Amino acid sequence: MSLLHERENNEDTESFLKQNGDKFSRDCIRAMQLMYLGERLNGETCKSLHKIHDRRLRECFAARPDVVKKAWKLDSNGKRLYVEYWINVVLPPSKTEVIKNANKTIEILKSVGKQVSLF
Repeated sequence: MSLLHERENNEDTESFLKQNGDKFSRDCIRAMQLMYLGERLNGETCKSLHKIHDRRLRECFAARPDVVKKAWKLDSNGKRLYVEYWINVVLPPSKTEVIKNANKTIEILKSVGKQVSLF
């Protein structure tokens, strides 16, 4: 599945897409990688920090709206500043969370009279 749009609406831009399609696809993949690493991107950060055109963000969202999320970033007065794109990355539980969950399970098993075995 391609993240890049496949057609343009006129011949001139269609030929430009064909000439640069590989670069555009690489830029889409790079944007997705950055978002999977937890980075929230907007048009300005894409252009200035990563040298990716902000159109690639819109293409990532159009291709994968189930994965890529977007929302307007607002100032303190509620005025729209820019659109931010991200991917909700589910992190594995920390060691502390694992221990807490294990202790809860042990307590539940003890309360119902079952023997607890950690191995």
